[in-house]
Amino acid sequence: GLAGCSSGPATAPTGDGPVELSVFWWGGPERAKLTEQALRLYSESNPRVRFRITWQGLDGYYGRLATQAGGGNVPDLIQLDDSVLTEYAEREIILDLTEHVADNRLDLRNLPDGLARYGQVEGRTMAVAAGQTAAAVIFNRDLLRELRIPEPRAGMAWEEYVDWAEQVTDASRGRVAGTTDPSGDYRALWLWLRG
Repeated sequence: GLAGCSSGPATAPTGDGPVELSVFWWGGPERAKLTEQALRLYSESNPRVRFRITWQGLDGYYGRLATQAGGGNVPDLIQLDDSVLTEYAEREIILDLTEHVADNRLDLRNLPDGLARYGQVEGRTMAVAAGQTAAAVIFNRDLLRELRIPEPRAGMAWEEYVDWAEQVTDASRGRVAGTTDPSGDYRALWLWLRG
């Protein structure tokens, strides 16, 4: 999730009047349903806050968001992938949340440190991660038993994992690749860098 802002200065709401925030994200119907439920729960706990909701599939999402940004009409809360976060931060399309995090108005203390830093650009908090995924290794236990290769274990260093994968390939006489080739997926690079 990411707090967006218009081209004008960010100000805190004053008084006790209602607050309406526009929200825009991409995803399918199930994500929309769950997000809308979460926003309703927030409004129930904070009755003066309401949300104007817009969502769509990924196709065309960033084009539509770019059009809104070009017109100075970015929604208050938007979804950005980290692949475009730096660009939106450098173009000052999104709100710098650093002060809000520093005084805990935006409380990130319960997030793992790496996840809290995930939304930083040049030391400034520009976004808050909406969730976290974890890498997993899926393997064929029966095949490994047949090849007499031990199962991979949690915490393997990358060199150990590569050695293990080579053992699988060698033991199968090249019939089975010990691991996939994720070199075309930038997320694999991120996992490697984080490790």
